[in-house]
Amino acid sequence: MAAANTLPASVQPKKGRLYAVIQTKENGKSKPVWRSLGLPEGSNKSKVNKAFREVVKQFEEEYAERLARGNRPPSDIPIFEYMCGYLKKIQQNLQKNTVESYHSMI
Repeated sequence: MAAANTLPASVQPKKGRLYAVIQTKENGKSKPVWRSLGLPEGSNKSKVNKAFREVVKQFEEEYAERLARGNRPPSDIPIFEYMCGYLKKIQQNLQKNTVESYHSMI
């Protein structure tokens, strides 16, 4: 028998399309995440269930990886991209000459 989903999820129609609504927790608060099933409203139940399981499984894998990684960046990101993103994030807290110095180092 297949393992049960770890995150609560349901199928919901929206504007004629079907979506998986997955409930996650961020900072102690429940947050719904909508993912498209790629099916129109009124599709047969077996197709909906299959697409739903695939979408939820993929999201759970991504979510578990994101939780395990925490705030650390993905290991496959090039160092240049990481440093540019980091500089943009901290730029507002630094003096102009410090930002220019960091930028020249990158």
